[in-house]
Amino acid sequence: ELMDKIVKLGHSQLTLDQALNARLHSVTVNDPGPTLEKERREMARIHNLLAVQAKEIATLQAEINLFRRKGGHIYTTVTANRLTGHDGVAN
Repeated sequence: ELMDKIVKLGHSQLTLDQALNARLHSVTVNDPGPTLEKERREMARIHNLLAVQAKEIATLQAEINLFRRKGGHIYTTVTANRLTGHDGVAN
């Protein structure tokens, strides 16, 4: 008799736990608020990053145009080394 009562209470507890878990799952799945806010913050961060990069690109373009007007050449270190033959003497 005691074992039957323990088994019935165990089944009752399992049923209640399943019902509670189902409710908790539906509450957390149907609440898109935190996810949407996180996405908005990420989009704002990306927009700010793009704005900074756009400013850097504009600055570099202006600098390149300045060199073009002066007739100067823009060489990388590798190009400069090839032109001088690695020993500082022009070929």
